[in-house]
Amino acid sequence: MDNSQAKVLVATEKYAAKAHDILKAGLEREPILEVKEKIKMGANSSDQVSLQDIVQESRGGMMLYTSGTTNRPVRIPYPAASLLEAWKYSPEDRLLHLLPLHHIHGTVNAIVTPILAGSSIEFMFPFNTDAVWKRLAAPFSPTFSASKITFLTAVPTIYNRLLSSFPGLSPEVQEAAKKGIAPENLRLNISGSAALPTPTKQAWQDLSNGNVLLERFGMTEVGMAISCGLDFADRVDGSVGWALPSVEARLVDTETNEVIQPGEEYDANGREREGEIQLRGPTIFREYWANEKATKEAFVDSDDGKSKWFKTGDVATRRVVEHAGKGTSGDWAQGPMYFIQGRLSVDIIKTGGEKVSALEVERELLSL
Repeated sequence: MDNSQAKVLVATEKYAAKAHDILKAGLEREPILEVKEKIKMGANSSDQVSLQDIVQESRGGMMLYTSGTTNRPVRIPYPAASLLEAWKYSPEDRLLHLLPLHHIHGTVNAIVTPILAGSSIEFMFPFNTDAVWKRLAAPFSPTFSASKITFLTAVPTIYNRLLSSFPGLSPEVQEAAKKGIAPENLRLNISGSAALPTPTKQAWQDLSNGNVLLERFGMTEVGMAISCGLDFADRVDGSVGWALPSVEARLVDTETNEVIQPGEEYDANGREREGEIQLRGPTIFREYWANEKATKEAFVDSDDGKSKWFKTGDVATRRVVEHAGKGTSGDWAQGPMYFIQGRLSVDIIKTGGEKVSALEVERELLSL
């Protein structure tokens, strides 16, 4: 509270006592406390939603704290416009929310953007695998009635737990749940925040009669920046896809510090060149709040007179995948795809003169 200098603290009745304890802790500036009743039901609307306001220049609509060791607060604009174009949120969507709200995955992807699109959101807390399966199955069960879930975004651990618990369901729930996650009903299923093991992706595809999990790349500082496409052919194992609409991405060689231009993805020996992902665009954060030094270190000047590039610290390779990137998911989903190798500081292992991705090693081990 002291760091953000927030003027208002909002709490539900359940956490009113904790909020009052914060005010008694001796803050530098005491905020106004507003205690609200728990919101049990939201609104459903099929009205056309105007996006005119969100495509204008943002003044910075959100402050989040990173999950890194520094826990630095980040001031970011809404990155919703690019997601609306890429993932096609609509008022007909109904999203089942299973994620924590203190991460960008659970806030921007699963609350801010669907609200702006007029979508409906159902919150399920605490997470329980049987309850999730029964909710997905409900519209297709003769004894229950509910609107079908069309949008599900989660982390690999959640998908693994759902897959593990499925055999324990009754045959009736199993049959209905399979219909609930089939492509014609669950139009989009996304996995993020961690590398998706290939066996998990394949098992979900088999269970759902062909629904392929979509992978993407994001972080607190940038929201979502890179994503696979809506076309199943554009969801390639191990890849996070292409830069989202309005986002520019590039790779900078980790050895030479040179920009890896399109067509330069391989060295003279035919080996893939690894580079740090650098990003820029209107969805990228503006600053580490009240930390000019950290902000300065996070960006590098551009050589074209445009905005600076943000250094993500994540290493990737980039390559063309023959059957993907034909533009069927949109004009943005074309060309070489990005493959995350890991964090520059911890996930790149040098052994025998070669650089090995710890994420690729993990993916192979989980495939055994």
